[in-house]
Order: sequence, then structure tokens, then C-alpha cells
Amino acid sequence: MAMKRKSYKIKSGDTLSQIAKDMGMSLSALKQANPKIENVNKIKVGQYVLLVNGDATANGGTAMVIDTAETPI
Repeated sequence: MAMKRKSYKIKSGDTLSQIAKDMGMSLSALKQANPKIENVNKIKVGQYVLLVNGDATANGGTAMVIDTAETPI
């Protein structure tokens, strides 16, 4: 099964745990897909995070690493 990837632009009031919940993924999968986020409590408005449809490591899959700066995927 192929993973579908898309990005999400952080808005005021967002938290990674709420984004993960809203997108139907675990917080650990969201963190694994975005290793450049060192502190999950310090995300910035306008920052992009990678969303992975399904477990990023299931069945030998890998998460795509992105720069979480200002550039969408």
C-alpha cells in the first residue's frame, strides 16, 4: 500500500497533537514524519508539517523528511 503525503500549514492555536487527531494519525507518526521539529511544543504559525496517511513505518515504509520552513510540498 502506497503512503499518501501532503503538508499542512500551521495556524494560530494549532498543536501537533490536535493536528494528528484531526488528520487521523498518531502523534508519534506525525513526529516521525517531521524529525526537524525538535520540540513539539514549539511550532510556528506558517510552518509546514508533513502528514502521512497511515503509519509511516508500517510494512517497511519510510517517512519523507521535509524542511519545516515556509515551503509547502
